[in-house]
Amino acid sequence: MGLKAKSHIVELDFEVTDHGEYEFRFANYGRTEIRMLDRRLKAHKDYLGVAGSPDTQLVFDEFFLTASSRFHHMVKYGALVSNIGDTLVLTMNGVNMHLQNMEDFQIVDEVHVLNTYDFRTPERCCVIDIGMNVGFSTLYFADRDKVEQVHSFEPFEAPFNRAQENISLNPALADKIHTYNFGLSGATETKTVAYNENTTIGTSIHGNGGENLTTISVRRASDVLGGIIKIAKANGQAIVIKMDCEGSEFEIFDDLAASGLLSDVHIFMIEWHKWWSAEKTDETLIKHLQDYGFAVFNMTQRHDPFAGMIYASKTPAV
Repeated sequence: MGLKAKSHIVELDFEVTDHGEYEFRFANYGRTEIRMLDRRLKAHKDYLGVAGSPDTQLVFDEFFLTASSRFHHMVKYGALVSNIGDTLVLTMNGVNMHLQNMEDFQIVDEVHVLNTYDFRTPERCCVIDIGMNVGFSTLYFADRDKVEQVHSFEPFEAPFNRAQENISLNPALADKIHTYNFGLSGATETKTVAYNENTTIGTSIHGNGGENLTTISVRRASDVLGGIIKIAKANGQAIVIKMDCEGSEFEIFDDLAASGLLSDVHIFMIEWHKWWSAEKTDETLIKHLQDYGFAVFNMTQRHDPFAGMIYASKTPAV
């Protein structure tokens, strides 16, 4: 078939009626260079088979159509795209999540692909999630058989409300989860900070430099966690703490050490950040952990000494 176009661009429209994965090719036997500018398949009801069952009638939201290639990337790692009511959800490892912006993919990748928080322990656990964000890690923890309670802290209203939505998509896990719309630090205070609610990653209790102001509540960590840890210990549960709180970890650790609560924790998974003060580093946190008998695994990479992962554990005495 010969193709001619005055604009030198030829568009071939076609419709795919059956679910499945497709490959299409073209060849050029002439003297003129031909380039294919767009090889993506677009459809209203399916995208390269990610919808699952052929009789599934999906309703894709606007964000899916914007980020369809990223959704399909997650499918390679076992994700499924489906609807719960009118909500389009990504399901990984048994957890349903509603993704709304590109940052969400980074969190899903950290939790479900990179296995950042894939801890294993024979003991029944209470997990404390400091820096809940939109709830993806909280749900990941709640889905584990050995985890009996998850206590999650998020000071900013926008991600906190999104976390409630994501928890509602997982009713079988909801009873395990307790959420708190405030942050933890070394003191109790109310703060007004510059904030952009469309950005959640990299947001500390000092805000994220957005154009709008918002007011958040921050509480002294030992005052809040003391009661949670006491009840967990009475229930015979090991204490697991995940921290991703953009710099607050230093004040939290100082406070937990001063109150003696570090001795009651059995596993730490910490994403630390050197945002606030030049003199505090990963070694500051490691010193606290070693003082309380933890075995420490420092995953901070030398080419990036301003943030990294630290894991620590000790045998629980429960």
